[in-house]
Amino acid sequence: PLALIGVVWSHGPVLLWVQDVCLVGAEMVAWRWIREVTAKQPGRGGRLLGGAGLVLLLANPWAWWSISFDFHMELVALPFALFAAYDLAHDRRRAWLWVAITLLCGDLEATWMAGLGIGALLAGRRWRWRGVGLIGLGIGWLVLSTSVHGDSGGNLVSTYGYLAGPALPSGSSIATLVFQIATHPGRVFSALWAHHADIWANLAPGGLIGMANPWVLGLALPSLLANNLIRGNIFAQPLFQNVLLYVVVPLGTVLVLVWLHRRWPRLSLGLGALLVANAIVWTVVWAPQIPVRWFNVSSGAAAVLARAEEI
Repeated sequence: PLALIGVVWSHGPVLLWVQDVCLVGAEMVAWRWIREVTAKQPGRGGRLLGGAGLVLLLANPWAWWSISFDFHMELVALPFALFAAYDLAHDRRRAWLWVAITLLCGDLEATWMAGLGIGALLAGRRWRWRGVGLIGLGIGWLVLSTSVHGDSGGNLVSTYGYLAGPALPSGSSIATLVFQIATHPGRVFSALWAHHADIWANLAPGGLIGMANPWVLGLALPSLLANNLIRGNIFAQPLFQNVLLYVVVPLGTVLVLVWLHRRWPRLSLGLGALLVANAIVWTVVWAPQIPVRWFNVSSGAAAVLARAEEI
């Protein structure tokens, strides 16, 4: 379906605008969820928590970085993943439509849906079988894609094979890779610890405590593992590949704060104020670097791009 956009208007930045719209759409779904839960809180507390959620969504510098880069399908899949989580949590069958669209966006997005299934299992009995179905669907789609070489742009076995060590035979399947990693978990923990600073940087602006919410934990975990278990920090560093975290962690933070507010209102509001201040500090430090790192184009490069567009 994205190809149809080129039929209507074949212009270079169009796909970049599409991912801008997708990010805003995902944030709107998160914001709707935030408004829904905070509106149920009595007095001024609900409004303050809602305002905190809005700041956490908009003041995350990495969300802005994600759309300052080139085009990536993670951003296109983002609103559909959020729709799937929202409708599943609200017991709406329409969630399966959003799941199907998310799966069409790629292999990484299939792991998101498997993670959403884990979140459903953690959320309670009510979602147990739907969670099992989502895990099976996500893993099944990933295996199918791999079997038809749909992962040729980033083969899973070659990418993560180092975690299995020299015990992994050449030409091994995903099942063999998973078995070897499961029997040698120390390499996984070592790789994650090597990226602890990146993990902190990706989660801290959104509030961090949002990971305690089962829906958010399930959605976020595959992205965290996939990006931080690759050698080096090319995918671990804050950027487009972690964009799911920049929307769901602020959402989860508000959901956790609302849960706290029902029991300890002052603690909830105080913690919310601290997390808002933390997000603003991250933005003050990193937002001014966006034009320096991404937007400035030299005159020579601009001339080459102009000539390419004329061809």
